[in-house]
Amino acid sequence: MICIDCVEIEPLRRFVTGNGASGTCAYCRKEKICTKKQAVFEYILACLDKNTALDKDLSQFEYWSFYDGGSDDIDAAFFDVVVAEWLGIDNASVTNDIYEYAPESYKRDEKGIDVNYFRDDGNLERNFIEDEWSKFISGISHSHRFFNPKAKEFLDTVFSRIVRSDGKLKPECITVVNHGDVLYRARTVADYDAARKLEDDPANQFGPPPRGGTGSQRMTPSGISAMYCGFERETCLSEIRAITGDFVVSAGLTPAAPMSLLNLSSLDQEVDAKLTIMDEDYIHSVHLTAFLKSLVNKMSKPKGRNDELSYLSTQVVFEYLRLKFQGQVDGLIYPSVQTGGKGRNAVIFPECSIVSKEAYLPYEDLFGAKKQPPPMPSINVENSLEEPPRLMFVKGSLTFHKITAIVTNSKDYHRINDLFMADLDRRRLNIP
Repeated sequence: MICIDCVEIEPLRRFVTGNGASGTCAYCRKEKICTKKQAVFEYILACLDKNTALDKDLSQFEYWSFYDGGSDDIDAAFFDVVVAEWLGIDNASVTNDIYEYAPESYKRDEKGIDVNYFRDDGNLERNFIEDEWSKFISGISHSHRFFNPKAKEFLDTVFSRIVRSDGKLKPECITVVNHGDVLYRARTVADYDAARKLEDDPANQFGPPPRGGTGSQRMTPSGISAMYCGFERETCLSEIRAITGDFVVSAGLTPAAPMSLLNLSSLDQEVDAKLTIMDEDYIHSVHLTAFLKSLVNKMSKPKGRNDELSYLSTQVVFEYLRLKFQGQVDGLIYPSVQTGGKGRNAVIFPECSIVSKEAYLPYEDLFGAKKQPPPMPSINVENSLEEPPRLMFVKGSLTFHKITAIVTNSKDYHRINDLFMADLDRRRLNIP
């Protein structure tokens, strides 16, 4: 028998508590909650099987780098070191017994060579969540785009980390845009008459496009009218991809009342650092953490030329988040790739994108005179499906632009292979 104190680490203590009873520990000789040593040792071996990697789990590149290239990028150890150091148990008698209990196959292979164990902390090239993402893309592209239970189950898993036990979003993932904070919209115009039309009716002209006139965009398919905004005017101008010589009109919008947005950039910050390889959920957690670090880039990446389906996955994710967290958040925030990630974009859910006919008056006008903002606009929605306005045009924010130059930033290479190198190879060779 072994007691909860002699296994020391929390996951094993939970296992002993859940499977034990009062008894005398074979190690400390005290009367405590104990369970059979064999059960604990089998649990430990099962966790090692699940939460560490072996030679067969390495990619060809990782295998070559470790054995032939002498790379120390991957943390590796033989079984005796794994038991003595990786488990976190300081009791030498316990670790010695674990080592003796383990079958010979855990220590040496059929050729008598010591088995290497590799720490899988999410940085190996294998990633089970990334594999599921590939299946998700394939499923919505070629199988069931709508009413797809497997897609929903996968997305439930991906976003589980940002949800509390009561189903509510964790507050650290939400950014609040208050009444008076400004979001920016921009439109390209062909001539004076088109610009004047925007100036005469900014509330309507800078609102969401009509449903019949919307094409496929990053977060929304054709026919779905959401509101895309920039947190900075410069970001907004970059996102519409105007070219030199274009005329552009931009305007500011502010929420009629505080608006909550799910910040996608916060996803990879939700890490449970307490998990160890003795936790059953360890491998799922570290793989999910690694995947979430790449998901923001997937959601922000521009559509490739001649690739009509490249936005399909982000559109499905947007619709999932919109339906699952409706009432908790009003839209999403994601980084602007057009500004190299320096700017931020917001996409407002369609039902939250209505702009009031009333204009918002800034607290200070051009002469510094203090003004009180108008109350939140309201409309009578009785016996109507119309949503109340959630946004207001900021009076005095209209700006007319003539695009005089487009600054292009590039990463330059001296070899053609470097230019067309796959993303995986870039990560392997640490090439940006």
